[in-house]
Amino acid sequence: MAKIFICGDIVNSTNKSCFWSSDIHNVIKDCDYAVCNFEGPIKSNGNAILKSGPHIFQKEETIKLLSELGFDLLLLANNHIFDYGKEGLNSTINEAEKNNLGFTGAGNSISEAYKPFFIKVGDLNVAIINGCEAQFGVLDGNDLSQESGYAWINHWLIDEAIVYAKKLADYVIVCPHAGLEDPRDCELMS
Repeated sequence: MAKIFICGDIVNSTNKSCFWSSDIHNVIKDCDYAVCNFEGPIKSNGNAILKSGPHIFQKEETIKLLSELGFDLLLLANNHIFDYGKEGLNSTINEAEKNNLGFTGAGNSISEAYKPFFIKVGDLNVAIINGCEAQFGVLDGNDLSQESGYAWINHWLIDEAIVYAKKLADYVIVCPHAGLEDPRDCELMS
């Protein structure tokens, strides 16, 4: 049976070397394929975009370290991937490609951001689709001047991607990214 490891947010803004436990390393090593949400772009020359909430960036070494740890795919559709604009996103994509890591959920066109990522794990064909709630950097078609950003989980293109992927894959895994930034926000809603 194929083993796919999928984990949530990875954020590394301080370490230039190992930032995980040996237990996590062993779990990933024991899997056939490993996926993580890369929560924010790598540090680049991009400027922080105008937005509410914190701006997150990661050390450039983070992607290489994740590759060495055994990760295969970065999920980029999240509320921080566009914190440093197109430059931050492109630096992240370039670094992923340089380190032979796949990515999905964001890109420099709507078709790239919404495109399913296909892998073969053992004898299984698997499609992975990634989208996030609509926040800063979302490619929803409303701002026609926006060339890059991430896929919106509620966009009709996500539905189309799922239907398309189901025709070609044995399994389709949809990885949404959403939620309140701060758990204290829940108190305001009650």
